[in-house]
Parts: sequence; structure tokens; C-alpha cells
Amino acid sequence: IETFQTIKVPKDIIVGVSSMVTNPEYEPDILYSEFLDVPTVGYVWSPDVEAILNLYPDVVLIPSYQAWCASTLDNAQNVLESAGITVLRLSCGAGYPTVPLYLEEITKLGYIFDKEEEAEEFLDWYEGILNPIKEKVDVIPEEDKPKVYLEASPSKTYTTLAGGDRHRRYVEAAGGNNIFEVSGAVDPEAVVARDPDIIVKEAPMSASGFRLDPSDTSEMEKVREEIMSRPELQNVKAVKTGKVYVISTRITWGPGTRSSRNFLLALYFTKWFHPNLFKDSDPKAIHQEYLTRFQGLDIDLDKKGVFVYPPLES
Repeated sequence: IETFQTIKVPKDIIVGVSSMVTNPEYEPDILYSEFLDVPTVGYVWSPDVEAILNLYPDVVLIPSYQAWCASTLDNAQNVLESAGITVLRLSCGAGYPTVPLYLEEITKLGYIFDKEEEAEEFLDWYEGILNPIKEKVDVIPEEDKPKVYLEASPSKTYTTLAGGDRHRRYVEAAGGNNIFEVSGAVDPEAVVARDPDIIVKEAPMSASGFRLDPSDTSEMEKVREEIMSRPELQNVKAVKTGKVYVISTRITWGPGTRSSRNFLLALYFTKWFHPNLFKDSDPKAIHQEYLTRFQGLDIDLDKKGVFVYPPLES
């Protein structure tokens, strides 16, 4: 849905959406208010095929591939196609490391929905932001890239890369080196031994989002303070220098939508990893333009929303 809003696909041709789009936890009344009255057709990874068939759609879009639910998605596709319905398998899980795939999918969707000009406008903007980052990162000497520990589970400690390979590649795309190449639980002693220069922690959705006043960072502060106060980390470089940062899950994996907002990760990471090299970058301004220009939302980030801590201006 977020990608559809980006290229201005008309709402009236969409007859069903994933239950994630209307889940109150994901602030749909702010981000997807036009779709609150659209029937839901199951969870994105387990489509309700009967509900879909009852809507008599011409085309159904389901995720391209997820190993853990591949058989469920494949079965849904087979049933729908046997009923004469065209099924498109697209990711729309945009991200800096998967830019070529996302560019291709945006182009396809622009063609399918007769929104080729809108798709091209977005792609020009999108590449205009990400390509300069890549150009700068590509020439950073390896020894100048900080060691990064990304604690990617909001509800657990010492769980890294919970969001999968995408998170690891975001760190690398922003000019950092992951101290772990694994997903899942890690030994606290291993974190200490690797002595990260920077620690980034994903915050739970309850600690961030558009409902909060920008000054209401109390929950994000608690997340950071918990890391800063861990006894075993007191001699780790990131804690000693205060380079511990908290980022909203609403940016890292865009619950309910994923889509193109993930590129904000690259912007925030570069500001934390290489502040001098990217001193002229303004992630908040780019986030604002994305919301206003491509999502069509009347949201002023100066008055609404908390997504990172400490605030970049501090």
C-alpha cells in the first residue's frame, strides 16, 4: 500500500488489503486512512484465499518469496490462478541493498497501473538520494569504517540481525562493519570481545511513531539507558564514547508496509557512522519530503513523530 501511495495508484481499484495495513498498532489512521474501510484478506504471509475470491479481483499481489512461508504463498498462488486470476509476486521490500530489485518493481507497477510518470518521478528522487551515499561509502578506507553492533530485536537483549540479512547490509551500505555475521542470539562476552565503536538498538513501536510529540523521547531514552547501564558493556568503546543510538522499528522494517521508507536507514546510519563525511545530509528533511510529496500526508515532523534518539541535532 505504501508503494501504491508513492506512485498514486487510485484507491478505488483496490478491493482488498492485508490485515497489517489496518492493524491499529501500525498507525493506519495516520498513514493509510483511505484504506481503513477496505476489506482485509488475511495476513500478508498467509492470505485468506476464500476472502480474496469473494472479492472477484482481476489481479492479486502477494509477496515474492519468504522461505518460512513459501509453501503457503505458493499454494495461495496456485488456487488463485486455477480460478483464472492473475497473480503477481512482488517484494516491495525496498532497501538500499536491494535498490535494483525495487527500482524494477516500481517500474513494473507504474506500467501495470498506468502510472509510469509517477514511477519515474519517484525513482529519480530515490536514486538521487542513495547514489551519492554509495559514491562516498565506496571510497572510505576499510580501516576508517566503524565496527557496529546492531541489536535488532526490540524486545530482547543480545539478539542481532533479527530482521535478517537486510539489516546487516544496511550497516555495510552506510560505511560500517558488522561485528557479527549471524542472525539470532549472541553471547554478551562476544560483544565485549569485538569492542564495537557504535551500537544501534531497535526501539519497540510503543516508544516511537507519529503519535508522539518530538520532545517526548522518554521511552527512547530508556532503551538507550538500558544499554548504557549494562555492567558488561562499561568498557566497550561505544558506551565509553556515548555512541549508542536508538532507531524506531517503524523505520527499520516499516511494519505493515516495508516498502520504500527503509531507505531512511541508510541516511541515519551514515550520520552516525561518518558524521563529518555526511555533515550536509538531512535525514529528517528527506523523510519529510517522502511523507509529503510521495505519501500525500499532511504530517509536520517538527510537530509530530519520534524515530531516533538522541535527536540528530544534538
